[in-house]
Amino acid sequence: MADESIPALLDLALRLAGDVQGIVAGQPADITWQRKPDDSIVTATDHAIQAHYLDAIAKAYPDHAVWAEESVQRPKAHA
Repeated sequence: MADESIPALLDLALRLAGDVQGIVAGQPADITWQRKPDDSIVTATDHAIQAHYLDAIAKAYPDHAVWAEESVQRPKAHA
């Protein structure tokens, strides 16, 4: 990765981190959750944030692959 891409990556990361507050605020008060195979809990908010991140990364870096923690609902859009 060229050094000149570091500022662009940082800008994207900071923008995405800032987007979390809006995503969380837009979620319903009654939290929907389920257990993952490893017995940890994943919420609808987790899925919403991950989907937002994956979409933004796919737009900014269409040739990049992302390893995501939660299940991917549309793997072809993000792989």
